[in-house]
Amino acid sequence: MGKKVSMARYEAAVEGYEGYCAACKKWSAECCEPDARGYECPRCEQPKVYGAEEAMMMGLVEVM
Repeated sequence: MGKKVSMARYEAAVEGYEGYCAACKKWSAECCEPDARGYECPRCEQPKVYGAEEAMMMGLVEVM
């Protein structure tokens, strides 16, 4: 089960090109395409950032 987020938060992440890090469980404000995979996280430096749409499809985030 992924991190639960509101529809408004999810839409803001998609429109703002934010990525979600599967390692540190945080949104990044870096430029990240919605279907990105394996980008480096600016916080934990792990290559586990996924675009908002990709993170939802993978079950990393759950839109409520």
